[in-house]
Amino acid sequence: MKINFEQEKIFEEPIIFHLVVTAKCQGKCKGCINTFYVAFYGGEPLLELDKILKVKKILDSYYNFKYIIYTNGLLLRNFIKFKEEVLDFKFIIVSIDGKEKQHNMVRPKIDYKKNLS
Repeated sequence: MKINFEQEKIFEEPIIFHLVVTAKCQGKCKGCINTFYVAFYGGEPLLELDKILKVKKILDSYYNFKYIIYTNGLLLRNFIKFKEEVLDFKFIIVSIDGKEKQHNMVRPKIDYKKNLS
C-alpha cells in the first residue's frame, strides 16, 4: 500500500511511526524482565506534565508500570522537581540531532550547548 501524505493533506503535524519489531532480547536485564513500559512523547510531552502525572497516577493504581519519556530537554529541570512522582521513569530520552552545528540547524530554538548544560 502506498499513501502520499503530502497529496492527501491528511496530517498537518509531523508523522511519526513507532514500530516495535520484538520484545525479545538476549540481555535478560533485571530492569526489563516482566516489566511493562508506558512511553510519553509528542511534540514536547513536558509541556503537559500535569496530564502526564495524572495519567501515571491512574495507571499506577492498576499495575507497577515503568515509564519512558522522550523530550527535547528544555523543560527537564521542571520535570525533575517532581522527584517522588517521576521515580518510575526508567528512561528519560533527550533528543540531540548530531553535532552542535547540525543540531542548531535542525532545531533553531533549542540551542545545543544550553540543552546539554
